[in-house]
Amino acid sequence: MSADRKYEIECQAIGSRPPAKITWWMGNLELHGHSQKVSEDGNVSISLLMITPTREDHGKALSCRATNELVRNGVRETAMKLNVFCKIGLATK
Repeated sequence: MSADRKYEIECQAIGSRPPAKITWWMGNLELHGHSQKVSEDGNVSISLLMITPTREDHGKALSCRATNELVRNGVRETAMKLNVFCKIGLATK
């Protein structure tokens, strides 16, 4: 990923009845500004997160968490480590 560039990231939860609630996390911080929809048959929950990573986000874990409170142990999570590249300006004299 490039710093200060906008990305759309998708997370899917398949097979949850009722549909899963999907949340996004950067480390222990819950992220907002995502949308969620459910397939016509109700079998797939899809969440889209818009993120603009900064150089400070490099190395942090971005997680997608699907929850169904009606199911015992009804939490599934997947995460990825962010590799954020940025331009470094050098001044010469």
